[in-house]
Amino acid sequence: MAQFNYAKKIAQLVQIDPSDVFLYRKGRIGLYVLLRALDVKPGDEVILSAYTCRAVANTILSLGAKPIYADIREETFTIDLKSIQALKTSKTKIIISQNTFGLSYGVDEIDKWARENHIIHIEDCAHGFGGSFHKKPNGRKCDAAFYSTHFSKPFNTGIGGILIVNNSMIKEKVINVNTTIKDAPLFDSILLPILYYWQEHKVLHIISHAIWKVFSLYNKYKIHSENNFNREIITFASIKQIEYGLSKIDNIPRLNSIRKQQAENYSRFLKCNHKLFVSDYLKDDHLFLYYPILVKDKFKVLKLAKHAGVNVNGMFTIKQHPEQLGIDYSHLPVTVYVSKHLINLPTSSIENSTAIAFLNLIYEEIL
Repeated sequence: MAQFNYAKKIAQLVQIDPSDVFLYRKGRIGLYVLLRALDVKPGDEVILSAYTCRAVANTILSLGAKPIYADIREETFTIDLKSIQALKTSKTKIIISQNTFGLSYGVDEIDKWARENHIIHIEDCAHGFGGSFHKKPNGRKCDAAFYSTHFSKPFNTGIGGILIVNNSMIKEKVINVNTTIKDAPLFDSILLPILYYWQEHKVLHIISHAIWKVFSLYNKYKIHSENNFNREIITFASIKQIEYGLSKIDNIPRLNSIRKQQAENYSRFLKCNHKLFVSDYLKDDHLFLYYPILVKDKFKVLKLAKHAGVNVNGMFTIKQHPEQLGIDYSHLPVTVYVSKHLINLPTSSIENSTAIAFLNLIYEEIL
């Protein structure tokens, strides 16, 4: 019953039938199931943003397919349709457009072009659950979309993932793949409450973050085979994830309102000081999981943020296995530039005066 109620709540937010909602332990598992349902295999090419999370590329690689990196748009940091068009070959099977920091800009144009060229279009909405683009919920202008409900995302259940399917032909294939998926591990009933507890206690949060950094360094250049990927436990969502989701999902509109207000505060500061800011025409369509700004020296600013106690992040980097995949970054000029200069300001708390003070501190570094 809890699972049905959770799927129903999700369906109401994204304006879809509950039967088209599928729940997994992680967002990347939703993508993995979708790629398997689409019979992605060695030799297939999947075009995606070069400015993305390594987990997306690893999921593609786990099935033997090849990620093909497209450049991004200068003003929106979302995948550029012109770059996609230049990369299309007879092997192109799928395009993954990305909601970046809460913005799905251009997703409608990409979907139209993909349909005209008989290519499946997936939206990576890891940053976009609860937001919209041109008054339509993020994830609805494509064949299918996946979301993450990790701690760092706009709506979180500790860890977790959601897949929605807009294309009825794909839905049956996803259901068939789901017959091979395992139930959530029992240790989730212990793991998730611990994760929540640690998040609420500063010292424990620092320890868990340090452990995560060590684990990330270990996996830094690792390409996942399908067997390695399966070690991540390809499972459905656990009852704990569903319970946490049900307890928080009604709060999404309030949290989104806070994000919008904080973004407006940042924009006002940047405008008044003649710095680059998120364009006004993007505001209504931007969820603002983070507020992106460009700085002269990214790593210097990240160090200053750490000392100032401001939760600033520098995602994304572009170390996406260039040697193994033969990536030529000279064809990705905007991605290279942005990865060197972009930082993200927090938008998740009611008061962001500390972050505004930090902007004053790094005033000379802001572009």
